Amino acid sequence: MKGFNDFIENLELFDVLLIGGKYTWYKPNGKAKSRIDMILISLEWMEHGPKCKQYVKARQVFDHCALILKMTSIDWGPKPFRYHNAWNNVVRFKGMIKERWSTYNEKEDPMVVIKKKTEKLVK
Repeated sequence: MKGFNDFIENLELFDVLLIGGKYTWYKPNGKAKSRIDMILISLEWMEHGPKCKQYVKARQVFDHCALILKMTSIDWGPKPFRYHNAWNNVVRFKGMIKERWSTYNEKEDPMVVIKKKTEKLVK
């Protein structure tokens, strides 16, 4: 722990103000929680965006919460979705996706469904 703290101090990094919760990691049974995830910024970044904050999103599927860094003075809006289309050149790709995803028809939280369908792709 001391080595990590020294690393942060030597690089002159700063933890951004956290909004929306105290913890970023939860043990699956909920009996343990910790703040082990953080967004660190440099002094140069602070000079360009002194009003940035990190927001903790609610934990849904995974044991870590998502963190979002926002500059309160500038909101660039939603980020565009990007897709690497090299997979479209693989003949069996679309059929494999349809086959694997169609085998999961449970009605659950959409995040849980995406997680389980994605797991099926790598099996």
